[in-house]
Order: sequence, then C-alpha cells, then structure tokens
Amino acid sequence: MHTIYRIIFKIWRKKRFELLVKLLRPKLTDKLLDIGGYPNEWTQYPRIVGKIDTLNVHEVAWDTAKAPEYEINMLVGDGCRLLFADKSYDIAFSNSVIEHVGSWDRQQAFAAEIRRVGRAVWLQTPAFECPIEPHFMALGVHWLPMRMRKFVTFWLTPWGWLM
Repeated sequence: MHTIYRIIFKIWRKKRFELLVKLLRPKLTDKLLDIGGYPNEWTQYPRIVGKIDTLNVHEVAWDTAKAPEYEINMLVGDGCRLLFADKSYDIAFSNSVIEHVGSWDRQQAFAAEIRRVGRAVWLQTPAFECPIEPHFMALGVHWLPMRMRKFVTFWLTPWGWLM
C-alpha cells in the first residue's frame, strides 16, 4: 500500500513543483519558508531558491551533509503563530498542512500567518473536487456526510483495513 501511495504522490508532487516554479518564478536569491515540510521534499528537485527554512511542530533530524548545495535549516514552531517579521520570506510555502492544524479559527490563523510572512504564498490544500481523497486514497469518501465517512473510511479503505 505504501508503495502505491509513494508512486502516486511522487507524480503529484512533481507536477506541483513544476507549477510552483512556473507561477512564482523563484530565484536563487530568494528565501523560502516551508511550514510543515521536510528537506527531502526539496532535495529531490533542482535547487530553486537560496535558502529554505522548514518549520514543524516537532524536531526533525536533518544532516546538511546529505545535500550540501542546499541551504536548509530546521525550525520548530507553530504555523498559527509564526515568530517572523512581516514579509520576511520571499516565498511562504505549505503543502496540505492547513487541514491538520485544528479548528476553523486555527486554520484561519494559519492562513493569515502565511500571508503575513510571505511576499508570495503557495498554500496547498486538498482539492475537494478531486475524486480521490488523498489521506485515505479512497474514491469520493470526502463527499459523504461525516457519519457515513467515518464508517466508509474504517471499513472500506486500505488505511482502515491496516488499522
């Protein structure tokens, strides 16, 4: 199951990376903040910015010797309360994190913070209109009422079977 998941997401991530480059036109002089991301997601592609700070709610081990040509720093913090000055990053980036930060109020705070610290913003969220729900790799489950969604994800998805 993890192999299928990895293959599909590798394709989606590559397309998203290409779109990011096309739309935001990053430069090697730019500084990027990745909220909720990991260094390996950047080092699998050509370097597009000068410096990347990745911020997570937990410590992430990263050996800079693995990719010395990338300047990647690991930070710990809360994406809903960023401790950076306004517009302190050329690009503020987050890939499908906002739906995990909690309540609607926290999601609004997260969105406001990423807009505040970034001159340009890439805020990826799962597309509701996409037929595949990415967390469960299930067809159409996110369109169901919550009560039914819980039953279906537990009994009729690969992730539910593995739990």
